[in-house]
Amino acid sequence: MKNSLVRYRCAIGVLVAICLSLGNAGFAAAPESIPKDTGARAELGAPLERAEGLRRDGMPSEATDVYRRALTLAERAFGPDHAMVVVVLNGMEQVLSGLGRVDEAAVVSERALGIAEGVHGANSPEIAPYLNSLAALRHAQKRDGEAEALYRRAITTVEAAPGSGDARVAVSLNNLGGYFHDRGEFAVAEPLLTRALAINEGALGPDDPVTAASLNKLARTLRARRRFAEAAPLYARALAIAEGHLGPNHPYVASSLHNLGKVMTEMGRDAEAERMFKRALAIREKALGPDHPRVAAVLESYAGLLRRVGRGREADAFARRAKQIKAQIEASTPGR
Repeated sequence: MKNSLVRYRCAIGVLVAICLSLGNAGFAAAPESIPKDTGARAELGAPLERAEGLRRDGMPSEATDVYRRALTLAERAFGPDHAMVVVVLNGMEQVLSGLGRVDEAAVVSERALGIAEGVHGANSPEIAPYLNSLAALRHAQKRDGEAEALYRRAITTVEAAPGSGDARVAVSLNNLGGYFHDRGEFAVAEPLLTRALAINEGALGPDDPVTAASLNKLARTLRARRRFAEAAPLYARALAIAEGHLGPNHPYVASSLHNLGKVMTEMGRDAEAERMFKRALAIREKALGPDHPRVAAVLESYAGLLRRVGRGREADAFARRAKQIKAQIEASTPGR
């Protein structure tokens, strides 16, 4: 479910800054619906910043409460269909999604889409982010027919607009490709992800971080189709981009190392795989702590490699440690 929800969304902090400073941020509104006193905008800014800070600090429940108060304030100050209402709805949706409260998040997302459609028109490319967000939630709700229709509609809206080769098309293609990957329909996902990668390379360049994300998505699908020799160079390119932009010890670099190590293992390139796993493990332990679930994921992969090459004692030690980390996380998770 978590992978399904990680889709193209509005950057809430950027939207807050734009809307507070510029007003409508592209949303049309009747002049009488916009308060003449900009103090209302400043008054709303404080709870929005607090909610976003709580979300960043790992306090999503508290953030949700603040977003609800901010929503009431925005509706009272600006009216129910104003850009600032959408800003609050976007933030609330992200927090609810992160809490796993998918049904509530979907209601919020559907309302944000409705406002965007009313302002921009049902076929405007400006509504594509809202279509993508709601599609991801529908997929998480197992309402896949609706999810696919929303994803396809997002593609149609951006393709019909001038400049259809831009990265907005790639976002929607990647989302639809990821949806089919999650469903195990890898043959359907591959051409969508291939096209998205080509668009990103052309629009953003071969070394852009967004291109790296496309490389990872396509490589994941190729790996699922057991086309390891094709997946490996894509993962290697994504790793090089991550290192170039973030440095050699960033957690995102560890993710690329882990991905490449798994493919190397499947190709029987054991020494290369071990180097990848060692580096990924060291980075994640330092950046995330020794008991993080992503550390456990690398330990499990590393254990599998060691067991396959006959180093059973080392493999058992890594597997035990991974199991302990997962048990600690499960024991500390409310509701378990």
